[in-house]
Amino acid sequence: MSDLAYGTEIRKRHADNFIVGFDRLVKLANECDSDNIILDSLIYSVHCLFSNRLRELHPQIQFELITGADSVVYLEQIVILQA
Repeated sequence: MSDLAYGTEIRKRHADNFIVGFDRLVKLANECDSDNIILDSLIYSVHCLFSNRLRELHPQIQFELITGADSVVYLEQIVILQA
């Protein structure tokens, strides 16, 4: 996978552009949605999975992975409210 994403200069540019674009989308979601509903929708999409994989494989930068709400904690809160 590393070769596929970063094996040539053009592939590296495409991968970097994808990371930057997705990061901007995450930043915008954080700025407009205090409940993190939009962010969580982004995080559990295939685009975020791909972005996280590109981040893991990046040859020069140690990125933090994008994370969101803990679904177990969220669902436990619903169970408590229904009790």
